Amino acid sequence: MRLFAALLGLITASPLMAGEHPLAIESDMEVEYFVLEKSGSPEQMSLLLKRVRPGGTIYSRRLFDCEARTYQLLDSWE
Repeated sequence: MRLFAALLGLITASPLMAGEHPLAIESDMEVEYFVLEKSGSPEQMSLLLKRVRPGGTIYSRRLFDCEARTYQLLDSWE
């Protein structure tokens, strides 16, 4: 839930993004999160995320429903 709250704040903060934007997730300090791409509408926002952990890097695309405060994993790859 903390990841969702951090991402929700980032979604609403800036309309356009370029490059990697780091996220600080206090509950997961051994892993670094980055937002690579943001698309969609304010109601249905899609984010491309990069998760860097000791065992490797994982990319995922998630669809966020900001009103319902939920998200759905669309795709994930290493």
